[in-house]
Amino acid sequence: MADPEILALRTRDGITSDLRRFEGAGARRSAPVIVAPALGVSASYYDPFASALADRGFDVFVAEHRGTGSSKVDPRKNDWGYLTMLEHDYASVLEAVRERRPDRKPTLLGHSLGGQLGALYESEKQGSFEALVLVASCSVHFRGWPLASQPRIFVSTQAAGLLGRALGYFPGDKVGFGGVQPTSVMRDWSRQARTGVYAPKGAKLDYEAALREVQLPVLAISIVGDGLAPAGAVDRLLAKMPRAPSIHERMVPDFAIKTANDPHFKWARNDGALVARIARFLADRS
Repeated sequence: MADPEILALRTRDGITSDLRRFEGAGARRSAPVIVAPALGVSASYYDPFASALADRGFDVFVAEHRGTGSSKVDPRKNDWGYLTMLEHDYASVLEAVRERRPDRKPTLLGHSLGGQLGALYESEKQGSFEALVLVASCSVHFRGWPLASQPRIFVSTQAAGLLGRALGYFPGDKVGFGGVQPTSVMRDWSRQARTGVYAPKGAKLDYEAALREVQLPVLAISIVGDGLAPAGAVDRLLAKMPRAPSIHERMVPDFAIKTANDPHFKWARNDGALVARIARFLADRS
């Protein structure tokens, strides 16, 4: 696996992090790909996936969510929510990629929360991306889970929001989910889990209405056995974008499953069928 080129990124509000670039041979013929991570997952975790995609000829940039990995702002001492991430982090990453690849709009490849925020960004800034690829990314509305699981999902998501408010940050490192997160991220996340509505704190835009206007191609991939993004919940996110020509594919893991969370995360550490399917989708737009 080749080492990435490390680009220094500074957001509009002064937060710094690394933007990891894997440039494939012949990448100029296709749209660049921005990988947006899941909640609490460092950009470097996606190195095997990004390298495998670059080996297939694509220019891949892996972004960092603030407060995670190379971004040293401390969520225990600083607060931010979805709106800050959209207005500063996603906007700054897009600007940095455009500087290096002004020839093509990028495709946003979002994992879990990264896919949700990518869809919200496109809904506000229509035409920012050439396409969306959503991997294990879903509406976290508890109704998207099988009926037997809905009470557990409702209680756990609301408990996370309450814990974040009580402590002033969410101790995901202690509870085994999402890493350390600021109060407002978990507030936005738990509210959407409860209501099904994307309404980030402080937002003036009606994101639900804006999502209905999204028209770019979408490939959504759900992974069999993924309890954090089941197929029904993925369909609920796609349903918010009725004008977007979308494909939802269910994939059987082609990697070893050792823990309950492996289907949601472990694909990013493997060069397998999922990488090949994404590469075909991207090549179709070349």
